[in-house]
Order: sequence, then C-alpha cells, then structure tokens
Amino acid sequence: SSNALCKEAFQVLQSGEAILRSPHGTEVEARSLVPLKERCGRCFGVLVTGAPALPDEFVQAMAKMAGPMIERVWKWAKVNAMMRIATAWVKRFSDKLVSVEWLP
Repeated sequence: SSNALCKEAFQVLQSGEAILRSPHGTEVEARSLVPLKERCGRCFGVLVTGAPALPDEFVQAMAKMAGPMIERVWKWAKVNAMMRIATAWVKRFSDKLVSVEWLP
C-alpha cells in the first residue's frame, strides 16, 4: 500500500523496533507503532495507537503484555481445532466406540 501508516507498520513488523511519537500523550494527532512479540521475541504484529494519542510508555507496556497473551490464545485455538478434527476422525472410523468427545 502507498499509505504512510501502512508503510510504517510494515517497517515496525520487519524491524521489531517501535516508532514512538507521543512521549507524554499530549500530541493530539500523534500515532505510535509498537511491535507485538511472541515470548521468544519474534514480531508477529503491530499495535498502532492514535489519534488521539496515548503516552508511549503506556502503549509499550500494553504491547509487551498483549503479545504473549495473543500468542497463547492463538495456540489454544489451534489445539482446540486440532482436537475437534481428531475427535471427528475417531468417531467416523471407529465402530467400537460409542461416544467420542473433546471437552476443552
């Protein structure tokens, strides 16, 4: 995209380095971009804030906490999907079992 915000978000995603423009949250039109990282440190998304601006310190703390939580939820959703598929497969191919259920 030729949009400046999209270019900056992609830059943050690739570099893993935040673009901070509102140290105290007083700049009305400021936008800050902070990477969302997995527990291992790999960047998988970007948190974009503004306008109105939020203090950069708050945004960095939010991204630091949100990244691992989003990773955990995504992994849990993948495990649940895999178990639903496995349960359906066992039900379909097993004539000896009466009931197969996955209770997360």
